[in-house]
Amino acid sequence: MKWTFGILASVFALGTSAYASVEVSATKVLQIDYAQKGESETLIYLANGKVARLDKNSDLIPHLKTSLKKKEWVNVTTTFERELLAVESIPEPEDKSVEEFTSQNSIKEYRASVIPTYDQAYKIYKGMNRRYQQESQCYNRAHVWSWEMLTKHQVRSMKAFLFFTRKYIRRYNFEWWFHVAPFVYVREDGKIKEKVMDYRYTYSPVSMKEWTDIFMHNNAECSEVTKYTDYEYTREDPAKGWCMLLKVPMYYYQPIDLEALDKKSKQKDFWGEWDLSNAYREAFGIYSK
Repeated sequence: MKWTFGILASVFALGTSAYASVEVSATKVLQIDYAQKGESETLIYLANGKVARLDKNSDLIPHLKTSLKKKEWVNVTTTFERELLAVESIPEPEDKSVEEFTSQNSIKEYRASVIPTYDQAYKIYKGMNRRYQQESQCYNRAHVWSWEMLTKHQVRSMKAFLFFTRKYIRRYNFEWWFHVAPFVYVREDGKIKEKVMDYRYTYSPVSMKEWTDIFMHNNAECSEVTKYTDYEYTREDPAKGWCMLLKVPMYYYQPIDLEALDKKSKQKDFWGEWDLSNAYREAFGIYSK
């Protein structure tokens, strides 16, 4: 999860006379969701946020199980329909974002900005960096947008991580297991309201429910959790509903940061140089912020 990339390739479609476009990504296997009674596919949760699909009897499953157990890096080859075609173990990439850090401040002590009016929030939204690459990952876009809101407007934003449960992914054949975007607090009609700033999927700052409805085909209410492990340990429980929301300060880059907070008490209260450089490179094709 800490370092990912994607390249496009073309491979000959076996048994056909056409070429099929595929994506090859360096990532990790985070979870294997085995097919249950009445289900024909096993789902693979990848560290880059995507959910790959393969036949429940696929010969690739033993390799994936080994990769998950060893927590090793792999190259996965998938079609644009997310069908997993191949998996190959690779050496762990150098990752300059791995740092031992322990903050003396509680996450509860983070002070987010309150934007005085909706008009001001809208102006900030319209000025957001729109030069992202179409195949960019949400966490890279969100990190750059949060950084630029701070450096250009002195706005200390938050991030909303939207996690999708097994029930939802299975029911709607959904391609991600999480999505993330910045949100801000805005004073509106005498109240302080949350407004999500997701330039790729919205046309203005929107409420949290308006934002989740973009991705929730059933317009489900998403329960709010306070820890990543609240999702990690219960995502397969049908009683937990369709989705979960976790709200954190702007510094948290990927779910692995949230996991480190829960399991190792590693809190982030700074901008990691590698995180920012990687986010700009992967999402915007820029090699320096």
